[in-house]
Amino acid sequence: MKKRTEIAGSLILIIWVIMMGLLVQKSCFAPSKTIPVPEVTRQGLDSGEEWSGIYFKENKAGYASSKRQKINSGYYFTENAVMNLVMLDVPQRIISSLSAETDNNLLLRKFNYTLTSGIITFSASGVVSGRTVQLKIMSGGTAREKTLNLSDVPALSGSMRFAMARSGLSPGTTMQRTIFDPLTMSNRTVHMVVEKLEEISVRGQKQLCFRIKETFSGITVNAWLNQQGETVKEESPMGFVLLKEPRELATAGIGDDHKIDILAATGIKTAVPIANTNISCLRLRLRNVSLDGFDLDGGRQKRTGDVVAITLEKIVRTDSYQIPCSNSSFREYLEATPFIQSDDTSIIETVRHIIGNDRDAQSAAVKISQWMQTAIEKIPTMSIPSAVEVLRSRRGDCNENAVLFAALSRAAGIPARICAGIVYLNGSFYYHAWDEIYLGRWISIDPTMNQFPADVTHVTFVQGGIEQQVALLKIVGRMAIDVLESS
Repeated sequence: MKKRTEIAGSLILIIWVIMMGLLVQKSCFAPSKTIPVPEVTRQGLDSGEEWSGIYFKENKAGYASSKRQKINSGYYFTENAVMNLVMLDVPQRIISSLSAETDNNLLLRKFNYTLTSGIITFSASGVVSGRTVQLKIMSGGTAREKTLNLSDVPALSGSMRFAMARSGLSPGTTMQRTIFDPLTMSNRTVHMVVEKLEEISVRGQKQLCFRIKETFSGITVNAWLNQQGETVKEESPMGFVLLKEPRELATAGIGDDHKIDILAATGIKTAVPIANTNISCLRLRLRNVSLDGFDLDGGRQKRTGDVVAITLEKIVRTDSYQIPCSNSSFREYLEATPFIQSDDTSIIETVRHIIGNDRDAQSAAVKISQWMQTAIEKIPTMSIPSAVEVLRSRRGDCNENAVLFAALSRAAGIPARICAGIVYLNGSFYYHAWDEIYLGRWISIDPTMNQFPADVTHVTFVQGGIEQQVALLKIVGRMAIDVLESS
């Protein structure tokens, strides 16, 4: 029997949207005729502070604040957010903090970012020199340094509305900016357009605001700015809403009361239940969303239009080889990353203990998965999944299990990659993460559920880490699923 504690999905992405102002999906708008309205007052924009309450389905979920200060030859930004949520009856308090320094053109100089959830803390800092970022990442009690060479000089997403307001707001105005994302440690392109000037009502008060659409990688965020350039309202994916409030009101009403079960809110119910998941074939129709750009066709999955068929893999003894894998074309899936630290001493020593002298790839992978069943406590966790941190804390949900399994497998010489998508449980599909390993061909394995291969209710949408998984935000809260065949 699958346990609900085993399928707490890739929900850190949803929290990230709220806390970091993630933007998604490219949209094109023809500039419209400028409405004759007073230009945004530039005076006062050089410094300021804003507070917002965070709401989900009219329930208070937390608060966010942002502050900017004019300093010599630039600006200093701080962004903070606190959210109280529930995952599978487990209260979660997530605290996010970002401080950054920019030049007068809002190009990034340096930053510090911290995300804390329970006993787990992730932090990253960086110093920017032109297109180069010198990074320092703290996770699992260890520091890792990395140099990133970016395609453009980065800015921060939090500075973009300020930049647009500073230049003057009018319908039809557009902006495109390369931003640096401190969570995925990469550059992204954000498109912004002032759609129109409209009157909105917030807490019974009518305000004339500029509606701005921000798009990025398939996700859309709508924001309403007043004529002083302040964000009055923001609608983010999944139905989260941020409302401008005085500090006292923004911080009131959350305390230690956790009302919002984010896992329940993201489940996708099916009209036809799947009575038995020990089946060899499953056909689903995925409705209400665009499937373009997702990894739905290949390997065990075949997509035809909006229908996806998943076939259970048959594993035989010959699906193996002597480790370490010597095929250079799989080098990418053997290398360490900032979150899959397969070169860390603790990871290497652990996998040596698990597999001993075993050099059979299939046998070693099974041993790693079985070790994780007793070594890692299955607890819903909202944090940045880091293999070293999971090994240290010995706890986590599917994201943590997938990342640690990938790191241990790579340290053993077995190419491994993370998959994210959906899995079925008791009448609903939930967002989930698992792995694939290369054994002469890619084969699915779920170390959280102890399934090798993973059952056919595992439907892969993306492959890769959190920087790829963000694409799931395009479908969260929107997708519907019809079960067409299960046999």
